[in-house]
Amino acid sequence: MKPTLITWIERVNRNLIILGVAVLVGGVALFSWQLERIRAVVVGPPPIEISKLSENAQGLEWVEVQGE
Repeated sequence: MKPTLITWIERVNRNLIILGVAVLVGGVALFSWQLERIRAVVVGPPPIEISKLSENAQGLEWVEVQGE
């Protein structure tokens, strides 16, 4: 049987590895969830292909935009 200190250290190391993997997976998930917003900040907004005033604006100025 191993001494209890060595067993405790091995268990702590294992738990730290599991925690590190969980934090890494969570970080990747959050990054991919916000990837489109990050791309818009770094590269800029996508180009607007067509914009026109809608026909049923009812006195307000609504714009219909098509693009990404």
